[in-house]
Amino acid sequence: MRLHISKIKLPEKETHYRYRDHHYENGLIVSLNKFYSVRETESCHYVVGEWEFKLMKRWDFEKLSKCGDKFITVKRVVKGALRTYCNEDKQLALKSFLARKRSQLLHAETAKSKATLALGKVSGMSAEEVGESLNCGLDEHLESFVFD
Repeated sequence: MRLHISKIKLPEKETHYRYRDHHYENGLIVSLNKFYSVRETESCHYVVGEWEFKLMKRWDFEKLSKCGDKFITVKRVVKGALRTYCNEDKQLALKSFLARKRSQLLHAETAKSKATLALGKVSGMSAEEVGESLNCGLDEHLESFVFD
């Protein structure tokens, strides 16, 4: 989302947090990203990341607002929402990170299960044998999605 430069007010310190993971040659790293609310309405915060915030601190907003249409990209965070991009509380940010990782793990397990079944059934078959549709069966993981 883009926000006009005239509507921005720089806060004193970070207001929102999000944990994320990334890997380097020395392993997986979980880090805390800080966000700054540059505009607040009754129902939302408009936040920018730490890098953008440091750049914005050097700007002369009075001059920029007189230069015509100047916009900055922000993330909109709805107050009180169950799922948000970042949270005002570090503990909620950590809880959100764990929920994202659990969901990611479920999707990965499902993809692995489908790939294993398909490879096990179709490997060595010709296109004529597979035809337009071939039932590869179920395994324990995919069976957990079947409803009675």
